[in-house]
Amino acid sequence: MFFIHLNEENKPTPINFPIYKRFTLNQVIKNESVLNFIQDSLLKPPYKTADLQIKWAPLHPAILGLTTEVTDGIYFIQLNRGLTLEQTQRILMHELIHVYQFHYKLLEDLPNGSVKWMGEFYSWNLAWKDRPWEIHAEAWSNKLFVPDQP
Repeated sequence: MFFIHLNEENKPTPINFPIYKRFTLNQVIKNESVLNFIQDSLLKPPYKTADLQIKWAPLHPAILGLTTEVTDGIYFIQLNRGLTLEQTQRILMHELIHVYQFHYKLLEDLPNGSVKWMGEFYSWNLAWKDRPWEIHAEAWSNKLFVPDQP
């Protein structure tokens, strides 16, 4: 009895995280505005099409999505799982706009740790809210993303 009492006292305090219904990447991608953007902006012949790999990733909670240009024409998008379906679809739209930026050479990640955005050089150390490529991606995703209708 004494052991149980000590064990109860030493239990960590539960943290109440929001619980969202689990959904699949297929459900995330099936948003009409996301599909339209992919079709119209990234898979449009006769231009070179983009190869997309999209995965769930154990990202830091402050990072909702991350896009990496693996090599020319191949892009890896990582999505954080801690959001609602609609929030995740909007984050995917934002990340797809980064794919567009890389694909059409508006944005280039340079080997020396700097970034080239529309011909100007920047550092990754620039605050997220001040990065012109993030401002561009936010503006476009606000304009283009349409939530699914229930």
